[in-house]
Amino acid sequence: MRRFHASLMALLLGLGSCGGCNEKPPARALESAPPPEPLTETPAALSPAELEPGKPIDLGDGLILQVDRAGGGKTAHAGSRVQLRFEYRVKDAETALASNEDWDTPLAVTLGGGDAPRLLPALERALTGLRAGCLARLEVPPALGYGKSGPPGTEDQTLVFQLELLGVD
Repeated sequence: MRRFHASLMALLLGLGSCGGCNEKPPARALESAPPPEPLTETPAALSPAELEPGKPIDLGDGLILQVDRAGGGKTAHAGSRVQLRFEYRVKDAETALASNEDWDTPLAVTLGGGDAPRLLPALERALTGLRAGCLARLEVPPALGYGKSGPPGTEDQTLVFQLELLGVD
């Protein structure tokens, strides 16, 4: 139990197709349509992994994200408050180091937020661009994980996270 809590604290603290879309609208419709309103906020971009479920995508630096089930809700971005379920283990190990499966409520964090709890920067990077409802697998290489200073058994190891993004606010 003590190992679970230490691992969990290290995790937190380290941490439509369109038929006829190619057709041009009649010229009269273009003339009478009001000009579009300027965007006040840039819409969040989808992660390349959300666009290709089932395919492992290298997000750079060896960070591998595979979406097993695409989401359909809001897209997570810096500043989003996300709720998630997670489990993580050392790659090729059978035993999970930590999980919140038995928690009464999911883990809730603000991506890029300065307040605790915080996720590993690699986790925040991977969650950015995913939609609520997404189920994903993430491989975090040692350099982006805990390196040499991780919880016992994670030092210089690749970590594998199973993530379910339950909500995005």
